[in-house]
Amino acid sequence: MNKYQNVRVFPCALGDFDGETGFDPGLNSETGHMAAGGPLRVSCSRADTLLAAGEVEAPDLIKIDVEGAEENVLRGACGAMERRPVLFLATHSARAHRACLELLAVYRYKVHALDGGPPEGTDEVVAVASSEVAA
Repeated sequence: MNKYQNVRVFPCALGDFDGETGFDPGLNSETGHMAAGGPLRVSCSRADTLLAAGEVEAPDLIKIDVEGAEENVLRGACGAMERRPVLFLATHSARAHRACLELLAVYRYKVHALDGGPPEGTDEVVAVASSEVAA
């Protein structure tokens, strides 16, 4: 639609498994989300599966805003995280936010809130690879 030549659309959701899942389209285009009992069936892939198959190159930057499935996308991209991309992350629940912050700490990322406050107090963060080695 925007005439970009360096964009490729994949007909799948990203998550922490390869297969099929339910999808609930929600009340509008901004609230659709994966849901086991959702009325639609969609293909799901791990980002690492797409990388291993040579379908995509390792990214330098990842933006994740997936209506509550952010942790699942991160878990499915652990191989991509080894390349240390910058992450922009918007979470959609306190539980998902905490889980993502914990996972990013395991991946040795420093997390900063986009609004300048503490990362625990916002739902939009940027994560940058830390040079510190985890103990």
